[in-house]
Amino acid sequence: MAWQTRGLTRRKLLASSAALVASARSLASEPQDRIRLPVPELLDASAGTLVLDARKGSHAFRPGMPTASFGYSATYLGPTIRFRRGRSASLSVANRIDRPTTTHLHGLLIPAVSDGAPHRPVAPGETWRTSFHVDQPAATAWYHAHPHGETGPQVYGGLAGMAIVDDPNGPGSVLPSRYGIDDFPVILQDRALDPLGRAIYRSDGHAMMMGMRGDTLVVNGAVDPVATVPAGLVRLRILNGANARNFDLAFEDQRVFHVIAGDCGLLADPVARRTLVVAPGERFEIVVDFSDGRPAVLETASDTAAVLAARMPAPSRTMGRGSGRLLRFEVDPGVPPHTRPLPQAL
Repeated sequence: MAWQTRGLTRRKLLASSAALVASARSLASEPQDRIRLPVPELLDASAGTLVLDARKGSHAFRPGMPTASFGYSATYLGPTIRFRRGRSASLSVANRIDRPTTTHLHGLLIPAVSDGAPHRPVAPGETWRTSFHVDQPAATAWYHAHPHGETGPQVYGGLAGMAIVDDPNGPGSVLPSRYGIDDFPVILQDRALDPLGRAIYRSDGHAMMMGMRGDTLVVNGAVDPVATVPAGLVRLRILNGANARNFDLAFEDQRVFHVIAGDCGLLADPVARRTLVVAPGERFEIVVDFSDGRPAVLETASDTAAVLAARMPAPSRTMGRGSGRLLRFEVDPGVPPHTRPLPQAL
């Protein structure tokens, strides 16, 4: 996989690394205005059987520096799946990778037989099929590989995606709900990249104790992307898809945002915050007001959970302690904004 260096002699590796270190540092320091926030395709699970495949791919976290990856019907990550309360859903997921896998529907209230947990491995070349009825309030969930003993490297490789549950009795258009316009999936991850841009995955040393962390911050598979938003309320569905890192979120200009939902769905009422800590696997929905027309930057502080790991000897790129910029927002006044105010009760 991407984190292996087989086939390279030490001399070749050092030579290649020396030649590319300057280039990698330059790319890291240059403004990435050309990198737009990737928005995964939105698929409706109630419109017939939803067909996916877990496949191998190649993905470039750094421009021109591809690494081996996994994805669901994509080279990295997978589409956003929309489920609808009161309707049935059918999934068909083929295993096109070279090892057993599962597809766990994390956050959906469904029978265990449809959950895709570790006790139902799917062998290479086989297909997992399931059907179930959706009956839960509106929520942001996700799906990911969950085979016993292999969950870490497979999710790290890219086998994950967001899921949305819509409820016809929910707030509907009272909240921003135009997917990819004022309602964005924001999948936060970190990756340890070597000088060739390849993702490193470790399962020894501090990673065995504290989980795999990296020094490169990634949003929807992109490093330092920019999202274009309207001059109004914007909904961000935040998922911590990292293996071990907490994200301590805030806007660079310290603007206030409102938390409207957590793992279980909508809160009773919006909660005003300036900071928000999101642990691995957690989901939050926040609403941000961009009506002032100013650009904004979502960033993370250092992961305080990595303090213990900092005392253990390990390469710095796999410590994942640092703070950094996650996602930039630019306001486009030409995009019609969401004009309804944020409701006082949800």
